[in-house]
Amino acid sequence: MLRLLCPTRKPLTNLTIVPNDKTPLIFDNHYYKDVLMGKGLFTIDSRMSMDRRTTPIITQFAANKYLFFQVFSSAFVKLSSSNVLTNEKGEVRRKCNQVN
Repeated sequence: MLRLLCPTRKPLTNLTIVPNDKTPLIFDNHYYKDVLMGKGLFTIDSRMSMDRRTTPIITQFAANKYLFFQVFSSAFVKLSSSNVLTNEKGEVRRKCNQVN
């Protein structure tokens, strides 16, 4: 459907994206190393490394992949075990800050 709504003039290749990850097939902490070197893809990436509230976290994750894995897995378990409301009990909001 997106191809119909947003056709491209050139065929899609890997050259149509910004190569921002040196280890795209490996789950690792390289993102945080890149952010510390100012190589974040988005502005928010760079700002995280300069904000006094988040700099220590970015630095720790860049230096210690095992800490990153531990924190990530804990957050993933919490997220996956949350009880998402569906059907009559929940709704997808048309505007995120307003109940339908």
